[in-house]
Formats: sequence, C-alpha cells, structure tokens
Amino acid sequence: MTDSHSDALVFFGATGDLAYKKIFPALQALQKRGHLDVPVVGVATIDAMVEASATCLAIEAGRTLMFDPAAILAAADTAGIAVVAR
Repeated sequence: MTDSHSDALVFFGATGDLAYKKIFPALQALQKRGHLDVPVVGVATIDAMVEASATCLAIEAGRTLMFDPAAILAAADTAGIAVVAR
C-alpha cells in the first residue's frame, strides 16, 4: 500500500443526530491520533479563541474540516472574531 493522503473530506447530513453522536466523535478521534491530515474547526474552537482573547481565525480553504460551518460563523460573529479563508 502506498502512503497517500486526501486533500479534503466532504460529508453531507452533518446536522442529524447520527452525526453528533457517531460521526463527529469518530472524526475527532482520528484527528487526535494524527490520522486525519486536515485542520479541524468546530464551535469549540471559537470558544477556545474567546478564552485566549483571539480576534481572527485564519483557515486554508479546501484544507480545513469545519463542523457545522453556519454555527461556527454565527459563534464567531457573536464573539467578534473574524474568519478569514485563503
């Protein structure tokens, strides 16, 4: 087997109960073990940024896995955090 990686992970239906109970925890476990080779951003990222007094989140478009982008952007907007994609 060759050592290869993907540039993106795309999945649909991420608002359902199954996503929150099974898919998100599985993806988070993969990322923590270093098996998911893309940055992962969720609402908890915004919470951590608020605690750190951060004001801007820069992400690489097409190379960042965002859990529930609408909720992330809403939380960032409420917190006064700019989200910039390159």
